[in-house]
Amino acid sequence: MLGTTTKAAARRTGRPPRITRDQVAEAAAKLGPTGLTVQAVADALGVTRAAIYHYVHDVEELRRIAAYSPVSPFAVPADGHTSWQDWLRDFARAARAWRLAHGERYLPLTFDLPETSWFLGVVDRAVARLVDAGFPERHARQAFQFLAGVVWINAQDELGTGGPAGDPDGRFEREIDWVIVALEHELEELR
Repeated sequence: MLGTTTKAAARRTGRPPRITRDQVAEAAAKLGPTGLTVQAVADALGVTRAAIYHYVHDVEELRRIAAYSPVSPFAVPADGHTSWQDWLRDFARAARAWRLAHGERYLPLTFDLPETSWFLGVVDRAVARLVDAGFPERHARQAFQFLAGVVWINAQDELGTGGPAGDPDGRFEREIDWVIVALEHELEELR
């Protein structure tokens, strides 16, 4: 036994491994919401909890940086040759899946974290798709904001109460279809 060290003892001696906030966010995102604790992230990175607390104040902040990490399960639709309607439907499905995957009814939608900068690029792409379709930029931003609100509220309903009885996926698809139809009518009026 003399001369052998455990992992825990090896971590306490010498200089601790250097980690970054990006590594903390990535490790937290990979763990997912159900297994997310400060200790689990520390274990995944081979550091102490104190090293994690250097980058986050509490487990709530850890959850937010995990949710908004670029490695989170948000599959941004490809720009390809799809119609603006199909692109928005794909975005809505991806956003809802991401929101449901994080499993917290009131996960704040925030842009004050460095990890959220990638999401602003998604917003810009969505607005650009709508502008290319013929919407004035102001209308495009409002349309995207409305769509994102419908997605967010739908997911909150499902997370909070399981949503209304019936088929939650079917209800979601109907809600998105209503938004798309309304946008198509608005675009016709703008032309």
